[in-house]
Amino acid sequence: MTKFTGIQAVPGLCLIAILACRPTPETVPAGSIRPDTSSQSQAHNESSPAASSDMQIKGTVHLVNVEGGCWRLDAANGSHYEIYKGSAPAGLLEDGRQVTATVKLRPDLMSICMVGPIIEVISVEG
Repeated sequence: MTKFTGIQAVPGLCLIAILACRPTPETVPAGSIRPDTSSQSQAHNESSPAASSDMQIKGTVHLVNVEGGCWRLDAANGSHYEIYKGSAPAGLLEDGRQVTATVKLRPDLMSICMVGPIIEVISVEG
């Protein structure tokens, strides 16, 4: 039986095909909109207001049964936020606990829970 080994070359060919199809300044028609690649996106910029300013949220802490458990803060205004476990003060992660928390949005973090924007808890009352 003959073993097919041509698949080993496919990843390299795919990469070449992708790079070959990428538009260059010479191939983009005049007047077309080009993506801004000169700076990082605002979501990943540490100096952006959303990434650096603290906010206060009054709400209820809930355990969401997703991928081993995720913690969500349900704000009184109806918004939902995922609590970054690495920043949670002792005693915060208690299902049903009513709190007022000072938090920072963390758009630089990702999660498989997808229950809301991720927040870093700075301090908590209640």
